[in-house]
Amino acid sequence: MYETTVTLCGRLVADPELRQTSKGNLATMRVAVNERKRESGGGYSDGKSSFYSVSAWGELGGEVMDCLSKGNRVVVHGILRVNGYQSDGRNLERVEVTAENIGPDLRFGTAYYRPRPRGSRGTDHAAPSSVEAGPGSWTGRQPSAPPTQEEEYTGPYDVVDDSAERTETLEPESIGA
Repeated sequence: MYETTVTLCGRLVADPELRQTSKGNLATMRVAVNERKRESGGGYSDGKSSFYSVSAWGELGGEVMDCLSKGNRVVVHGILRVNGYQSDGRNLERVEVTAENIGPDLRFGTAYYRPRPRGSRGTDHAAPSSVEAGPGSWTGRQPSAPPTQEEEYTGPYDVVDDSAERTETLEPESIGA
């Protein structure tokens, strides 16, 4: 059987929700994708919005819960399904995506990727104490309050929500000096 894959670029309309099922953890979220229309003057305007239900199973669902929240711009790649159901005697359809990959949309913000050490699986997503944080590493969720010492990013940017503000000036290093 062939599957239809899709990539969505949109915004989370609510915080993801986590449920425990007999098959494991399931994070669900709603993603709004806005149509962009080119205007005669060369600019763009928002058109109709489409809403998709996205499911993320297992570890991916746990990472979604740790990293994403309402309003974040995301890129979702997964399997597209249209499921029919009845409500009040009417036949309705719901468009759903089972996510294979989810990440922040870097066109609208800054993120710092920190891979887990090989072989590590589980619910502890903090950086191991043996790993020294440095520029380009991020040891926790983007904070809504000032970061605690465990969540402090040591690079040149403070990251909050979908924005990044430069906090120090970096001088270019001279090559061969």
